[in-house]
Amino acid sequence: MIALIGDHNKTSYSIQELNAQPQSRRYIADMHGKYANMCGDIGCKRIEANDNIKKLTGGDPVTGQRMYEGAFDFVNFAKIIVALNKLPKKDAFTTGDKRRDLTIEFKGRIVDTNDQILDLDKIIKASGEMPGILNWALDGLKRLEENQDFTGVPSIAERGMDYERKSNPTMYFVEECLVEHYGEYTLIMVLYEKYSTYRKLHGMPELSSKELINGIMYYCKQLNWGVSRRQEKQADGTRPIILTNVQLIEVYDEQEHEREERNRIKNISSTTQGDKDHPFFDKFESNQQI
Repeated sequence: MIALIGDHNKTSYSIQELNAQPQSRRYIADMHGKYANMCGDIGCKRIEANDNIKKLTGGDPVTGQRMYEGAFDFVNFAKIIVALNKLPKKDAFTTGDKRRDLTIEFKGRIVDTNDQILDLDKIIKASGEMPGILNWALDGLKRLEENQDFTGVPSIAERGMDYERKSNPTMYFVEECLVEHYGEYTLIMVLYEKYSTYRKLHGMPELSSKELINGIMYYCKQLNWGVSRRQEKQADGTRPIILTNVQLIEVYDEQEHEREERNRIKNISSTTQGDKDHPFFDKFESNQQI
């Protein structure tokens, strides 16, 4: 993207920097006349203020000020694009905030044998494929102009729910996949395996085992569940870490359910085909002829 618009036409400030007062005025001033603000992983630090972002994305005048110069107002048209592994939590979550957020999930990974391709952007530029990528962008622009909207954009409510789920993955995992059950316990490694299945179903971020368990403990306490963490000796002599008084609910995988249903129908069809020599089918066919 930077190669398409030119490095001189972009800035690279994080959401937190653009909202930070009073130094944000200097960052905002740098966005004047730019096409985009592109920032790499901004981390998952909570976004406590959002006023400047609303102005920068809402067509409202915003104030910038460079070092040793006077302040000036302008209307920003640079798109704010950030890359994230985990969505940060936000204090402001109004309809306007939800309308401004559009999350694009990149599910695939580009790999070369067992190692991830490094400097992929440099490889693309060196291969002479930039004109082809520009043509893709122009095709998309034509489609946007014809449809007067982007393709497949979810509603504001759906975008808000998607952001909420992805910025609070452990909270939704606790609410949808766990139940308080005194006297029961669940192995930490089992919880982690179930979360891995759950997050893939809902496009949620990867978490370390420590992040997941700390999050589960926090939200269980919010629900006043009597959950504790300890080591439990097993029959094989091992002492894995467990969570007490909590039990897993089976994670419903709709895609897996559909696959099982297709296989069941396929197996019935195969069985029926293999039983064509059964006397029942001879009788049935003779009745059909009659």
